[in-house]
Amino acid sequence: MKKSFGKFIFIFVLGFFAFFNAKPVSEVLASPPVCGIKSTEVNGISDTRYHIDDITIQCNPTQIWGSIKSTARLTNDTGRVYNYEKSGGIRQRNADFDRMPGKPQSTGDSGVILKKYNGKTVTSYTSKDNYPSLRYPTPNNSNYTDKVRYK
Repeated sequence: MKKSFGKFIFIFVLGFFAFFNAKPVSEVLASPPVCGIKSTEVNGISDTRYHIDDITIQCNPTQIWGSIKSTARLTNDTGRVYNYEKSGGIRQRNADFDRMPGKPQSTGDSGVILKKYNGKTVTSYTSKDNYPSLRYPTPNNSNYTDKVRYK
């Protein structure tokens, strides 16, 4: 009887400390944080627990690119290219480019920067009609390319 009562007290104390030291979970995410699916900003205060380097570990580029495209409007399909438009200009283009994994590499061309990751390349450039733009191979069809112009 004395041994079982001692075990009970031990388990009770462990449970007590576990319960009161646990932090409540306010929400459950279906994807890793900062994958572009969910903002890390709450009430105007940025959550500094996550850094841009975490994206390359936690998120794959297809998931991030899908998030970027989901806020753009398809304007046309040329048979090889899906053209999209998105608001925000150069600031939004740069923010979206920064979300993609890989290290930026200049091509030597005026303003063209590449990021390569897992055999795919995202390109940041200025379009012929002078709009900041991103280009990325279409994740579901290797014969197509997605292009997003930021106006």
